[in-house]
Formats: sequence, C-alpha cells, structure tokens
Amino acid sequence: MIFDYLYCKPVKEVVPKGSAPVDDLNHELVKTIDKIDDNVDNAAIVESNGSQWNDVVKYRLSDDVEITGSEQLTESIRGWRLNIVDELDKLRSKWDTGKQEMYDKKTDTNAFLNDNVFNNKFENEELVVPSVFLSFGAFCSGRILSNPKNWGHSKTGSLTAVRSGLLYKSLTNLPSRLLLPWIFAGYTFSQFSPKTFDNICKVVEEDLLPPAFAKSCRDNWNSIYVNGIKKHSQGLSSSIDENLQNSIRSIREFIYKSLY
Repeated sequence: MIFDYLYCKPVKEVVPKGSAPVDDLNHELVKTIDKIDDNVDNAAIVESNGSQWNDVVKYRLSDDVEITGSEQLTESIRGWRLNIVDELDKLRSKWDTGKQEMYDKKTDTNAFLNDNVFNNKFENEELVVPSVFLSFGAFCSGRILSNPKNWGHSKTGSLTAVRSGLLYKSLTNLPSRLLLPWIFAGYTFSQFSPKTFDNICKVVEEDLLPPAFAKSCRDNWNSIYVNGIKKHSQGLSSSIDENLQNSIRSIREFIYKSLY
C-alpha cells in the first residue's frame, strides 16, 4: 500500500487564502492532490519543501497519516516495478507457449504410437499388458542369472565358494550382465505380442537409428540368425522328426514281422 502512495505526484500548487506570500527558501508550500489513488476517496494535502534541490515530499492523507517520499525514488521504484511486471509477462508467455508445445508433442506422440506401434486391436486388448508383466519377470530373471553372488562365488574363499567354470564366466561377465536381462525381456515380449514387437523394431529401425547402422544390423541379423541359426535349427528339427518317424516305422515293422 505504501508504494501506491509513493507513486502519486503533486499536480498543482495553491496558496491558502489569507496567508502571507511564500518564500521559496524559508517557507513550505502547500500542494493539493485531488486523488492519491483509487483506494483514497477524500482529497489529500501534501506538504513539501519548496527548494528545487530537494525532492522529498510529505503526503498527508485525510486520516492525518503522513507519508514521506522522494519523487526520484518514486520514479525509480515505478520503473523497477514496470520492469518486473514486463519480465513476469514474458515468463508467463514463455510458460504458456511451452505448455502448448508439450501438449502438441504429447498429442502427436500418442497419435504416432497408435498408428505405428499399437495398431493391433486384439493384442492391445488381450496381450500387451500381460506381455509387459511377463517381460518384466524375464528381465528380473536375467538379472538374477547374471549376478555373480547368486552362483555362490566369493572373493574371500569361503566354504560356499564355487570354482569359476565356463558357464559361470559366460553368464556373469560385464556384457552378459548388461545384455542378458534385456534379451530375456525382448524375447518374452516377442513371443506373447509378436505384432507389437515387430512394430517396435520397425519404428526403432526406421525412425531412431541412422540408416547405415540400421542396414548393417539388419544384414548381420539375417546372416547370423535368419540364414544361420534359424535355418540350421529348422533343418535339424525336420531331420530329427524324419529320422524319428523312420525309426518308429522300422520298430513297428520289426514287431509286426516278429509276431506274424
């Protein structure tokens, strides 16, 4: 409230009737302000030193309350206040703009995911949520399996310590500890939600990874897994199935010939 009164300026000078002429150097002038601000209804009387070298002004309100202020200080404070208000307006404008940009990005991201990733209605309604929980369980299993402490390994050489074998070294080294949980989680999710998993891989390959790196990864995957491990495993499986059928047929023929 006091700063509101400091913002007021005397607007005119009047000399009361019946008073002697006023000496600018030895007497005080009487100034009248019609209205200090919107909160003051009655007129206020202001007394100030008439010297041009002193800008200190005393404001006397209708309830005999005096406020001493400096016109120069008042102008400075008013400038500071206007600067603060201007900076606050700029910050508010930036904040509103940032909120709108975040909302637009969120809307665009949701639309992109719905169109390119979660576009299989059956998996969205029935499989995605259970697949996420199962993948989390597989991730925890990978963490447990790759933790050296869970293998009874001890650096102190206690009675429960085990010898460092090949399997222990393969599963507990640093690359395995970093990759094995994610491999377990990804494989589990791909088995229970295959369409969504393929969409995720496609989005990562086309939109996130550099084209050259994505092509190199795809070629390595095809050469190592698709044309290598998967093809040989399918051939081995079909060979075992065929040999098993032939063996069963031979046994049945032998039993039949032996009986008849």
